[in-house]
Amino acid sequence: MRNPSSVKREFLRKWIKGLGKCRLLKNNMSFLERKKAIKLSADLAMASTRSGAARWSRALIAEASSPDDDGYNKILTEHIFGSPENQRPKGKVQSTTSSSSLCRSRRILKRSRLVRKVVKKKKKKIGSPKVMANWIAKRLVKKRTKMLKSLLPGGESMDDDVVLIEETLDYVQYLRAQVEVMRCLATASELTRNS
Repeated sequence: MRNPSSVKREFLRKWIKGLGKCRLLKNNMSFLERKKAIKLSADLAMASTRSGAARWSRALIAEASSPDDDGYNKILTEHIFGSPENQRPKGKVQSTTSSSSLCRSRRILKRSRLVRKVVKKKKKKIGSPKVMANWIAKRLVKKRTKMLKSLLPGGESMDDDVVLIEETLDYVQYLRAQVEVMRCLATASELTRNS
């Protein structure tokens, strides 16, 4: 990750630019519209700060670029990223339905069925706590990996656990920078209000 202070400065600059565009697009926003605009502009600013180099940033950009009711998301995305040609991420979010991944999934499924049969037979024969503990540990890891994939933007398309963890760490670092900027802004707002 780049220097955190430069990331925060760039995020703040892009976020303020996006919020300004939101205000220009709609003058009288309801509370929920303001909340959506703040979240959307913060997500886009964070993704553009990462420059589409990570899968999570490309997934956020793709999600924001998708058509909505009034075209508001697309206008904001174009404003933050520039022209539609510039907003395209540098890579593609991988599809989970490719033929090679389906074949691999089928092989994994066959292998897991075979392993379950072996575990059941061994459990009946031996009842080994070591085998049972290993099986439980694998199940827990699989469950937690699935949860992690659901939390990370674009995580469902990641098959490699190492890439998933790297992307998650990168995403958490950028989220931390986003939270620190927002916290500083809230503190500054409180100080000016009390003065």
